[in-house]
Amino acid sequence: MSRRYPASIPLDERIQDRLRSERILWLGTTGEDGRPHLVPTWFWWDGSSFLLFSEPEARKVRDIRAHAAVMLATGAPEDDFDVQLVQGRAALLDAPTAAIVPSGLAGKYAAQMRELALDLSEYAATYSQAIRIAPTRFLGWTGRSRLPAAAA
Repeated sequence: MSRRYPASIPLDERIQDRLRSERILWLGTTGEDGRPHLVPTWFWWDGSSFLLFSEPEARKVRDIRAHAAVMLATGAPEDDFDVQLVQGRAALLDAPTAAIVPSGLAGKYAAQMRELALDLSEYAATYSQAIRIAPTRFLGWTGRSRLPAAAA
């Protein structure tokens, strides 16, 4: 039996909390040549859209220029494939990262930034291309990673 994406799910408080607390978001883009590209990235969820920051010449930026439609994924597949999938439309923002980076982003990634000896101003200079992703559809995904004990 094939598995299909479920219909769009409501964005309840559980999903809102999860999107605020998750550390890594997988961003799927499509290049001009039609090839898919998938990368992990830090992100900020503001309750209605995702904000990401990238090096300006990164492939994801080139891909978004060619195709605004993106797919996002976050979650822990080892926990019974409990992940959140999001379809969205990406826009490259003209504002510099330093002007729009949320103050909470530095707190969210403080440990990682310390490990990389990266402060917020260097982060903003390196990842100077801001990307906003407006969700168009939220898709939950769960599955059985293990059979129940009685069925084993």
